[in-house]
Amino acid sequence: MIIEQEAIIALDIKNRFQNQGHTIVGVTTSINETIQRRKDFGNVDLILIDAGLEDFSNRFSLAEKFYNLLQIPLVLLTSHIDEAIRKKSLSYQSVRVIEKPFRNDELLDVIGNIFNKSE
Repeated sequence: MIIEQEAIIALDIKNRFQNQGHTIVGVTTSINETIQRRKDFGNVDLILIDAGLEDFSNRFSLAEKFYNLLQIPLVLLTSHIDEAIRKKSLSYQSVRVIEKPFRNDELLDVIGNIFNKSE
């Protein structure tokens, strides 16, 4: 699942994942839309979420609530990671932060780390 307000970025991320053999079950532009439509998407293993979304102003606090509601691993995509956010993300087994722009291998490493720790 991808939550990204910029259509071109969402398409790029979607293509990157599909080129790696993964399935994207849905793309939404806001957290509210995702929550309202979550039953439409079926089984979601991971959510990539743009930390710059309008309804995501308090980035990590909302990510925590979102994770607790859905119990799905989250990767926050952001243009700036400060040390406090990085440390806080590490305190959660299934919430990580990656800085934009990112390379495919960086994103895949972060995702791999989430699933390796949750097994």
